[in-house]
Amino acid sequence: KDNVVLAFKELTGESKPSLLKTKLDINPTYKKNNTDDDDDDNYEGPTSIVVVKDNLNPWDQMKARLQNSTLIRNILKGSKKITDVAANTTIGKQAQQVTENVKDKIEDFREIWETSQNPIIYTLSGVWENMTSETEEAMTVSTIKKLDKNFRKDEWVEETKDKLAAPLIKSHLQGDIKVWKSWLSEGVFKLLQADINARKHDGYVFDSNILNIDHNQMVLKLHDNGRPVIAVVYMVQQINCIRNREGEIIEGSESELRAKFYSIVYEQHYNEDTGEVFWKIIEYAFVGDIPYTV
Repeated sequence: KDNVVLAFKELTGESKPSLLKTKLDINPTYKKNNTDDDDDDNYEGPTSIVVVKDNLNPWDQMKARLQNSTLIRNILKGSKKITDVAANTTIGKQAQQVTENVKDKIEDFREIWETSQNPIIYTLSGVWENMTSETEEAMTVSTIKKLDKNFRKDEWVEETKDKLAAPLIKSHLQGDIKVWKSWLSEGVFKLLQADINARKHDGYVFDSNILNIDHNQMVLKLHDNGRPVIAVVYMVQQINCIRNREGEIIEGSESELRAKFYSIVYEQHYNEDTGEVFWKIIEYAFVGDIPYTV
């Protein structure tokens, strides 16, 4: 919990300047088109509680509740089919560097990729060609820099991973996301809170320890509203252990490691009144997992 609070303080500007929130002189060009009016019209995910099947394990229940949205499907619309390109993705290569055992698990999991109808799985397959061309990314970066001239993609994704994604995922697993409310769209906050309430109702207590987190895919794209969005897929090394209200382990064990995959979409916002440029999470999904063997 202390790490979550520390990360939140860093984001609020109590330490060194952040690439996730900055302040600039009022730019008249952006006053009308890029004002953050907090209407959250961009959220295109589910707006009600998702009913899941009782025979699913707690992780699959959470996955079903955090459904992918129209926005994510649109980002991935260039991906028509899954091919053997998965073996050459960043995820595959990084896994092979860890151990050959993980490579075997990647091969097992690829069957899920190839048969899945869930567009978010497409992000894990690495089929991003049609919407991640250098031209589109360059246009997106150019738009971002109109508001934040100091934007650097590599530094941004590292800071986001360490100060926002990791502590947010941990808070979500712990069941308390209130501290992150200002960083989430209204739709995402309600979606995560509904998932937390469902887990509490069922008496599920997830192990929230995050041993390691890496970004495995990143797409920069202009949203239909003209705002830049960055979609990131994270591979999170976690202890797979779920307990019931009585403290009994009902899923996994205290020593079982798994690689969990999360997809988060960030959107750049500009508040005309304060002159602040900041990033807000407009999509959040738990994608799935594979065994992590060392």
